Formats: sequence, C-alpha cells, structure tokens
Amino acid sequence: MAHGSFPGRNPTPSSFRERERLINQLQADPVFRVAWEMNQLVEHGYCTPMGGNVSMRLSNGIMAVTPAHVDKRLLLPDDIVYVNIASGNYDGGPKHRQPTSETDLHREIYQQTEAAAIVHAHPRSTVFLAQLDGNMGQQLINALSTGVPEYAVSWATDEGDAKASVTKEYEMMWSKELARQVATEFAQGKTIVVMRNHGPIAIGATMTQAVEQIMLLEELCSHALLKAMFGQQLLHTEAIPEQLRGNLVTAGTSYLKMVNEGNK
Repeated sequence: MAHGSFPGRNPTPSSFRERERLINQLQADPVFRVAWEMNQLVEHGYCTPMGGNVSMRLSNGIMAVTPAHVDKRLLLPDDIVYVNIASGNYDGGPKHRQPTSETDLHREIYQQTEAAAIVHAHPRSTVFLAQLDGNMGQQLINALSTGVPEYAVSWATDEGDAKASVTKEYEMMWSKELARQVATEFAQGKTIVVMRNHGPIAIGATMTQAVEQIMLLEELCSHALLKAMFGQQLLHTEAIPEQLRGNLVTAGTSYLKMVNEGNK
C-alpha cells in the first residue's frame, strides 16, 4: 500500500498508522500540504500535470507556492518556492525553481484579503462555465446557489446573491489587470471566482476550505451539464423557500466555521 493512500474497506492497524502519520504531517507542515494538495488535484482530474497552482500564507509575510514548469504529479515539498507577498521577491526554496507564473495573482489576493490558502485549477465542467457567453455563467451559479441546498449552505447570502462569481471581462492570465480584478472580487466577499475563459480560483481560511470550493463548483457545473444533456433548461432551478434558505445560510456559516476550526 502506497504511503498516504486511503485505507481500504478492511483497513489494517498499519494502514491506520500510515494514515495518521500523513494527517499529522499535513496539519503540521504547510509546505508539505501545498505539494500534497497539488498532487491530489492532478490525480483526481482537476487539472493537467503542468497546470494549476496552490499556495499558503506563512506567518512572516511569506507565501509557499507551487513552482512553474514542473510535472505536478512528481511535485515534492522540496520543490516549493517561498515568495515575499509584499515585494514579490524570492525568499527561499530551490534555486533552480521559479514560482508559478501566476504568482502576482496570489500576491494580490493575499494583500487584499485575509485568506490563508489559495487554490487554482482547471476542472473540465467549470472551465465550460468559464466560456459561457455574457452573464450566463453568473446566472447559473446564482440559480443553483439558491435552488440546491448543498450549494446554498456554502454560497447563498441573505441578500440572495452568491459568494461565487464569474469575472465580467476577460483579462490575460498572468496579467496585473487580472490579478486586481480577481482580488477585488474576493475583497468584496466572494470565496471562489471563475476567471472568464480560464478557470476557477478559490480562497479559504484553511486549505480544506479552498479545496472544497473548487470541488463543490465543479460538482455544480457537472450537474448543470447533465441537465442540459437531458434537455432541461440550464437556468431553471426552483428556488428554495425564503425562510428555509435563510436557515441554510445560517447553517452554512456555522458549518464553515466548524470546518475551519477543525482543519487549520
């Protein structure tokens, strides 16, 4: 059994011990966590081996971020690069590695928010949403975040909009314009932003929360595609009654707080 793989249906004591060691290391070592989460995103099909990026804010104004031009399936903790959030200067890690080409995007988000972790991936169904014309992607998110309990818990607000958004205009990846556009969305309370014609990027008070946002939105988009395949209207979702939706929003706030406290 490979180190860190999930125990089977009849786990042995040794597999439980291996699992415990992995969990302890993920909780104790943010650099190990960055590398492991990037491995997992590729392994589970959320991005290609050369795509995506992950970072965590460290306590001294530094972020640990995945490198550029590396097969993420083979990424190790020793490949992670340290970057000063304020200046963008290299602050440690292997000299032969460069930080992700989207480093400025991560820096801008950390400077405008209190996020502890950032995850950017290219999951298939969400990339489909990123390419929808006009305001259709945002309308789809809004419809599902008010019509499906699971999404309402995570994204719906008392005002009726969603904590997930699609950027209004396309900006070139790696550009400062894109970095500012996305960071502004997060500063206004969004927890995941779909970059038009590109893909999603999520923040979290913990790495668990950021990863959950990516996976939840991909599930939402997959459901929407299935609806379309069966001839149903993408944007037709019966709204949850107002009182119940308010209860779900309250429950969601409590749930996310519990998750954050338990997965720091």
